[in-house]
Amino acid sequence: MKVLKKVAAVLIFVLYSVSVFAQSVPDRIEGEKDENGSLINKDGSGVQQNVINFTGFPVEHYVPEDGVEVMQIVEKSIDIMAESWADNKEDYAIVGHSQGGLRALAYANVIKQKAKQETDPEMKAKYQHAYDHLGAVITVSGIDKGIKLLEGGIGNVRAKALEKVDVLWKGVDSFFHSGLALGLLWDCFKFISSCDNDLPNLNDKKEVAKLFIEWFGTTPELKHFLTLAIDGAGAEELKEIRDMTPFSDFITENVADIETETKKVKDGDTYLSLEWRTKKVGLLKIPYLVIVQKQDYKVYTEYKYTKLKMDEDIPVGYIVGGYNDLFASMDSGTLFAIDAVRVALGTAVGIHTLKTVGLIGLFTNSINYAHDAAEACDMLLKKEQVVNEFLGSDENDCFVARESQFYPKEAHPNVMMKNDDKYELFEEYNHRNINPVKNKYVQSKISLMLNEFTDVKTPVIEIKE
Repeated sequence: MKVLKKVAAVLIFVLYSVSVFAQSVPDRIEGEKDENGSLINKDGSGVQQNVINFTGFPVEHYVPEDGVEVMQIVEKSIDIMAESWADNKEDYAIVGHSQGGLRALAYANVIKQKAKQETDPEMKAKYQHAYDHLGAVITVSGIDKGIKLLEGGIGNVRAKALEKVDVLWKGVDSFFHSGLALGLLWDCFKFISSCDNDLPNLNDKKEVAKLFIEWFGTTPELKHFLTLAIDGAGAEELKEIRDMTPFSDFITENVADIETETKKVKDGDTYLSLEWRTKKVGLLKIPYLVIVQKQDYKVYTEYKYTKLKMDEDIPVGYIVGGYNDLFASMDSGTLFAIDAVRVALGTAVGIHTLKTVGLIGLFTNSINYAHDAAEACDMLLKKEQVVNEFLGSDENDCFVARESQFYPKEAHPNVMMKNDDKYELFEEYNHRNINPVKNKYVQSKISLMLNEFTDVKTPVIEIKE
């Protein structure tokens, strides 16, 4: 048993190398925060003068069982601003990064409604004062339209993730069955894993997915959330995630009026693909290869009409992250591991194909193993495409699709951009390093935008090379 557990450690390391490409968790954020993660100090200031920073999804202290809604966080932020800005006569700007961008857009609408609906005269005056001095809203890699990868809901993401895990897992299984002795050892280990509570059950797809989560989770809270999602946690339990879904109730009630249309279009040219078929001759099934012509299709949602709920006299600005090469930011060792596993899977394809041609494969399941190894190998070869498809767009910041980071001028014409530009594109920054709390270049751009288009007074940050 102890020997097999040692072998298990080696095998799990190989599996880790296969799955590293799925990693795209936003970086942690440092700074003084309120209980919801917003950078609001007691005097109402943020990182820059007269700028309030709404930070991204608070993975550090997110507890799914609490069922926190984005609206709750927005309302708490409004209460903090109403109190902290009550004696301040200057205008301020809300700058939201990631999920904070979604909250910032909602803030501009909800604070006005609270000022109208509040019955207590003192609080009504504070809400109105905070609203009157809201000079601008800027989102930075904001989840302004929701996270595109969540289209279809949490269950759809879970299904897509399990599908990718299943493909990789079958490929790994095929590799270990390239040789008889190795295959027997592997099957023995899988059987032991299903009986030993100290090991993950490698015959259970959910357990395998949780194994990946354990490797990639950056915090216990994030691991806990992902584990709940794999276990089937629904939208009501994961309310904060639910609210970041495109066209969610939170977005349509507090951010924008939206009308959409689902379309299906051809995605690229037709292509030729090799497929295994079998022909039954007597009691035998003879395998043979055929060339099949295929066409890729892409289903997407088109925004037919959008109108932001915030008043048009409040300027809005969008800073968009455009660096979408997740793998370029990985270290050389990780990339080498991915390539090494891909080569190993390619070798497995060759071995199983030779077995099939030699007829021995008819009795060792080599036809299916060859297919599974080839599919997993192809997934690793097209890893950039796989990640982009998961995120919902080829243009993204390694987490949020570019189109989800801004609204068109038709939705809100008062955009802090010259000419017909819709947003400021930072092609060299991804979702992690564009964070305005840390990034001085982004802070400098925010200062320039505010000083040129608004009455918000903030010193221009000089960047020294």
